[in-house]
Amino acid sequence: MKLYTSPGACSLADHIVLKWIGAPFEAQIVTREQRASPEYRAINPAGAVPALQVG
Repeated sequence: MKLYTSPGACSLADHIVLKWIGAPFEAQIVTREQRASPEYRAINPAGAVPALQVG
């Protein structure tokens, strides 16, 4: 599982919950520029964070 986040974004709560329940995950910081990329838009078409990729 991969949690995509950005500094200042509202993804801290998601990060805390994943830690709290002991879920294995990788946190990936993405910039505004990366969120506009086709690669990130394939993960989240809205280009927003947080995004959670499972599998």
